[in-house]
Amino acid sequence: MQNRCMSGLGFCALIVSVFVTCAAAEPPTWYVSPTGNDAWSGRKAQRNGEGNDGPMATLAVALEASRKEAGTSRKIVLEPGRYYIEETVLLDARDEGLAIEGAGPGKTILYGGRRVNGWKKDGERFWAADVPEVKEGKWDFRALVVNDRLCPRARLPEKGRFEHESRFPVRWMSSAGGGWERKPTKKELTTMKYRAGDLGPWLSVRNAEITVYHMWDESMVGLAAHDPQTRTLTFSSPAKSPPGAFRVNTYVVWNVREGMKQPGQWYLDRDAGRIVYWPLQGEDMTKALVVAPCVETIIRMQGQKNKPVRDVTLRSLTLSTTTTPCKAGGFGAGAYRGALEFFRGEKIRIMDVEITNTAGHAIRDWGTKEVQIENCRLHHLGAGGCRLGDGTGRVENTRIHHIGLIYPSAIGLTAGGRRGCYVIRRNEIHHTTYSGICIGGTGTLVEENVLHHCMQELHDGAAIYGGPTRAIIRRNVVRDIVAKGKGYGVSSYYLDEKARDCIVEKNVSIGVRRPSHNHMTLNCILRDNVFICDGDMDLSFARSAGFRVTGNIFQLNGKLKINDPDAIAEWKGNLIVQAGETEPAISDAMPTKPRKQRDKPRYANVTPMPKPPVLDGKLGGDEWPPGGQGLYDLPDQRRARGAPLMVKFCADATHLYVGVSVVSMFPEDRKLGGAWGKDEGVELAVEGKRADGKPVTYVLRGFTDGKLDSLTIGGASEAEARAFAEATKYAAAVGKKLWRSEWAIPFEALRFTPADKAVLPLNVTVYRSENNAFIQFAGTLGETWDLTRGGRLVFRKPEGK
Repeated sequence: MQNRCMSGLGFCALIVSVFVTCAAAEPPTWYVSPTGNDAWSGRKAQRNGEGNDGPMATLAVALEASRKEAGTSRKIVLEPGRYYIEETVLLDARDEGLAIEGAGPGKTILYGGRRVNGWKKDGERFWAADVPEVKEGKWDFRALVVNDRLCPRARLPEKGRFEHESRFPVRWMSSAGGGWERKPTKKELTTMKYRAGDLGPWLSVRNAEITVYHMWDESMVGLAAHDPQTRTLTFSSPAKSPPGAFRVNTYVVWNVREGMKQPGQWYLDRDAGRIVYWPLQGEDMTKALVVAPCVETIIRMQGQKNKPVRDVTLRSLTLSTTTTPCKAGGFGAGAYRGALEFFRGEKIRIMDVEITNTAGHAIRDWGTKEVQIENCRLHHLGAGGCRLGDGTGRVENTRIHHIGLIYPSAIGLTAGGRRGCYVIRRNEIHHTTYSGICIGGTGTLVEENVLHHCMQELHDGAAIYGGPTRAIIRRNVVRDIVAKGKGYGVSSYYLDEKARDCIVEKNVSIGVRRPSHNHMTLNCILRDNVFICDGDMDLSFARSAGFRVTGNIFQLNGKLKINDPDAIAEWKGNLIVQAGETEPAISDAMPTKPRKQRDKPRYANVTPMPKPPVLDGKLGGDEWPPGGQGLYDLPDQRRARGAPLMVKFCADATHLYVGVSVVSMFPEDRKLGGAWGKDEGVELAVEGKRADGKPVTYVLRGFTDGKLDSLTIGGASEAEARAFAEATKYAAAVGKKLWRSEWAIPFEALRFTPADKAVLPLNVTVYRSENNAFIQFAGTLGETWDLTRGGRLVFRKPEGK
């Protein structure tokens, strides 16, 4: 038997069940029991007849005592039982060498909240418990755990989603391009108009919370006001994107009594200061173990830049029950905390730990080196499983499942950051509302994982998703990924914006129509994979460049469609197997459609400009009308690679206004200067008339430094070119990811009258230096300034005139 003594803790430590081992062969060890003394906690210990229950002060005592042994390896052992934590346990640099161990998952359980007792009948079906602090505004939460089950909140509608009437018709310029074409207004981010009949005056503003769905994420917001006359909800905090963005017009209402539709649901009645619950069949609320969360994080290891938390181990226990604030979570529900957090650490080990029934993430880290997460189980979570960033380490042999139960944008396992480099190996991830794995950083390895039933609710994600550099994704198995509803689709393996020099090899995809989706990537490899689908199969390489596709097996029962085949630099040794064929042939030919070249001009309508914009190169959203035209043609009419470009054509009675946005996927590679074909620039070719009525093509080239050249290559004389340049106003502005230019051309200089249905030949060409490409509004099949197949602007009579 181990020898136990007080080791300087004193008699008071003994009566709160904290003991230290003095055996020389082992490191100092403090034993913590869930039974405690109210002199230490300020609360009386509780017992429920099902095992030991008690306050958490004994862990705090043990932690302080262990710090007196700083500089040595030591342990705190949490004995079996249930521990209730109402304040986050904080570890820092003083805890170097510490291990906190339990008796095993399900045996030692740390709840981030308090027990709720005093349940009484509330009508025929419901039970309620008073929580005065909620009514007083001192306590709020978004999760309730009953008998170790995360209970769903009351919701409207019972299934599916409502549709609202708000719209946001603004172009998304890609993440690389800075997001929205113009910044949403506060009103657009905080109001939503619902359809008649969905809601009414009965809606409790204090209780109700709204999930506004976007494309790949959502916003959870509370209410500040409700106007039933105009059917308008005003949010208490901004949504991440305006309702109606991405043409997604759906929402769900939570936490109202009218949403109590089935047993197991609950809501927090803030007006009355009560928790209301509908018990499951056979559930006895006089004996039920009900825990309401008090904290967002149960254990936090907080290092500093020059004082990291080093060499800390957490092993063999369960963490359960946390809450989140009511605010938009952003991509991957990234704004929410984890039940277990560590920041700026080194050699942090999480072994054989279960984390469940949280409103937020299970594990969250930033900037920790050599983190090791192994043999853990992270499940039934409101947000994501494990979220790591800007550090190094590995996640192995861990099971993550049933996540995103409150915030569907959550991801099973995220490992990213600009400097992140991780190994993600032999994990099982399933039943996720969004992506299973998301990676970023440089050099991350994702191998031998099994993923299934991901993307159960949102779109534009995958089982394995990300935009990393030099990542390797190999020997993984993905199955049963099916799109739910309308959107951008779902995939097995998805390399997104700015993914570069990545390898996707020797993976398996089963039952997924789009096994490989690649968007705005550079020089990546897809090789030696096996993709199987009972139907059509799509391989997508949108706006990517330099892709090599070799040695893959595609087995399907339908058509193999290659989206954007111009992205593929090499296609070799791929085996296409059609179901029923006994002797499939190996073919190097891509199954592409014959290319059709446009032999006519491309037309676009000119948008009326209410008043002249300020020419500062910023394309201000309050000055320029929304919308615009994409630039996606190369001169040979093949599709351009890289980030999307946009042009606006607007006019008033006297001027044509042209605004161009040039996005760089890799802005560190772009060249700024004043040399066409070397430095970033925009060429504008427009047809005017001479005094004798004969046509002439004016060619202008503008650069990032504001320089404007006027050329004679379109037939203008030097005097004509100089005069046209003097009449034209030009401005440019350079940002981190993109640069913009604005042009004002007087119709008088063109000798053009913008009458109704009048047509003006004009073309726009961007030279993007990062990939040495000339990208046009209309591919000319010749010189960039040749207007034969160029653009045509069509003028329309303004409405009401």
